[in-house]
Amino acid sequence: MYELDMTADEVVAALLTLSRSEPVCILDSCGVGELGQRRFVAGIEPCEIQEKTSSDPSEILAFLDEALGGDTATIFTISYDFGLKLLGIIPKGRPADTRFEPDLFLARFDTLIIHDYDSEKTYLAGNPARFEGVRRKLASGISDLSAEVSHSGPMIASNFSKPAYLEAVEHIKELIRSGDTYQTNLTQRLSAAMPHGLSAEVIFDRIRRDH
Repeated sequence: MYELDMTADEVVAALLTLSRSEPVCILDSCGVGELGQRRFVAGIEPCEIQEKTSSDPSEILAFLDEALGGDTATIFTISYDFGLKLLGIIPKGRPADTRFEPDLFLARFDTLIIHDYDSEKTYLAGNPARFEGVRRKLASGISDLSAEVSHSGPMIASNFSKPAYLEAVEHIKELIRSGDTYQTNLTQRLSAAMPHGLSAEVIFDRIRRDH
């Protein structure tokens, strides 16, 4: 491994800046000890990125199983709705989803950036031939994200009207009384037009700071 003279905050700032122009994957415990994990792991310049969607969930699981058997580090996400496919559940009466999210997003890396919150040290691990290039890229990428945001509040809209939401609550109560369910997670999707300068990177940075 190769040690970098960078704090966790400096590494995150550099990665979030880089993410505006290239793929970046971040796994961060934010140093919260009770989560049982005291590390930060990230990857830039992936060797490969793949997105998979299938009506047959076994195809996705087989592909993931094969992908995890390689000799590179793999960071992946599985969509929320993949669980419905896996259990054969067809949602009823749910508003149409206009977004596309693949069942599986997967990125492979031959070099990882690792920060240990206990020792407060940052390392590069993996392919030594890549270490110097990654170090230079991180060192040149640090910027202050907080300075870019205006303070006007966004207009927020729900995919539920208030009457429709209250009607759904009453329907769930009736299902409970009938013994058809004992627990239901009723959710709504909130959408907002973000004010100038407020990006996904800034939101992540604020959530991490306030954690």
